[in-house]
Amino acid sequence: MENLHMSLFTGYNKNVRPITDQSLTIDVKVFMFIKSIKEFDEVDEKFAFVAALQLHWMDEKLRWDKKLNGGIEQITVSYDDVWVPELTLSSPSSKGTTIGKSSDRIRVNDWGETEWMPAGLIESTCNVNANKFPFDTQSCDIKFMSLGYKSNEVNLVAGVQYIVYSPHALWDVTGSAVKTTLLGSDHEVEITFTI
Repeated sequence: MENLHMSLFTGYNKNVRPITDQSLTIDVKVFMFIKSIKEFDEVDEKFAFVAALQLHWMDEKLRWDKKLNGGIEQITVSYDDVWVPELTLSSPSSKGTTIGKSSDRIRVNDWGETEWMPAGLIESTCNVNANKFPFDTQSCDIKFMSLGYKSNEVNLVAGVQYIVYSPHALWDVTGSAVKTTLLGSDHEVEITFTI
């Protein structure tokens, strides 16, 4: 394992997209697993919930022949050691939030498939329409961007899951949607999860 790590990370630069042909786009699949609603504040227009984001992409620089490396099929590496498509919450309720921290671990398969699953409390803004209070239905948009990358460099593909969801005492989740939008002249990609 030590020899494999040493050979993989000799010359590895986490500041360069992990693709041999830098003119190509890296597809990053982003799935949000919502665990529970923590707070919905109609006055402050704040929506807080616990969730995990599961991100998948191919890292061409982290590939190896498992037959030549003791049959090792997967390794776990530190967030600080590899390229990650840093996601920023672009609809924060108080301050900007970058997803991920140095204690996160990232799993890599021998063919380069990389998986990162940061989890925590997400606090987003939510435009509230209280005309039918207390029998109102709200629609909250939670937006993420991979800052610093244009759409021809990093393409975000998203989905949402409720398989770990625990019901809330006051609110029911009645549906969700996901869309991606290109922003500005730099064509940065923004994902919008609507709940």
